[in-house]
Amino acid sequence: MSNELETQLEQERQNLLREQSSYMFMKAHIKDFEPSPQNAKILSDYITEHNLGWNQASLEEAFKHCKDQLLPPVDASAAITPDPAALIVEEKTPWPKFSTIAEVRAMDPKIYRQFFYSAKHGLAFQRAVTAVLQGGR
Repeated sequence: MSNELETQLEQERQNLLREQSSYMFMKAHIKDFEPSPQNAKILSDYITEHNLGWNQASLEEAFKHCKDQLLPPVDASAAITPDPAALIVEEKTPWPKFSTIAEVRAMDPKIYRQFFYSAKHGLAFQRAVTAVLQGGR
């Protein structure tokens, strides 16, 4: 297996573990945590500042220390978000940002092909495009 493929697989594994940790944390705090970008950033900043790994224990520690800075839950009886990755702060991508089908279609075809067929970024780019297309926005 090539180093590039191994690196890509390890990155995918780490992303899945982060999503799983985020989901377990949100499930445990369904009544006392508001899954919002602001709250995600506060927890993420704490974890980064204290050089912690992204796991459920680190999220618990960040929650404990930052609870007074977090936005309160909007509705304590609300169901958990269907997207466990919502807690993860958006990571920078090397391709132009897009979140709608129109933005995907408006992308320069050369840039689209470059990332779609990229050995380094192809799989992640294809997943991002698929997520937008499946979302139907």
